[in-house]
Amino acid sequence: MYKKGYKIDGKAPLLLYAYGSYGINIESTFRSLRLSLLDRGFAFAIAHVRGGEELGRHWYEDGKMLNKKNTYFDFIDCGKYLVAEKYTSPNSMFAMGGSAGGLLVGAVINYSPELFKGAIAAVPFVDAA
Repeated sequence: MYKKGYKIDGKAPLLLYAYGSYGINIESTFRSLRLSLLDRGFAFAIAHVRGGEELGRHWYEDGKMLNKKNTYFDFIDCGKYLVAEKYTSPNSMFAMGGSAGGLLVGAVINYSPELFKGAIAAVPFVDAA
C-alpha cells in the first residue's frame, strides 16, 4: 500500500511487516494507523510467510518447528522482490513484526542485515529459556 504519487524508483522508504506463526493469517485490510507512514512517503507491505495459513495447512506446517527457517527465508525473499521491483532499496527498507513476528525480524536481520536499514522487533518472542 502506498500513497498516490509514490515513486517506484528504488529510493522510497518501505516498511515490510509479517507475523507468520500459529496458522494466523494477516489480512490486507485498511488500518488507520498506517496512514501516518503513508503521509511520510512510506509504502507498507505485508509478507505472507509460512507459518500462517494463507496457502493452507501444509503452508503452516512448512513454517514451524524444524521448518521455521522457511518463514525467515520467505520474508527475506519478499524483501528481495520489493528491491528488485524498485519499490524500495536496502537503504530504505525496514522490517517489522511483533511477538512471533519479532522472532522472525530478529532472525531476518541476522541472516540478511544488508537488506534492511532498520528493524522493529515488537515484543520479540526470543527468550532462550
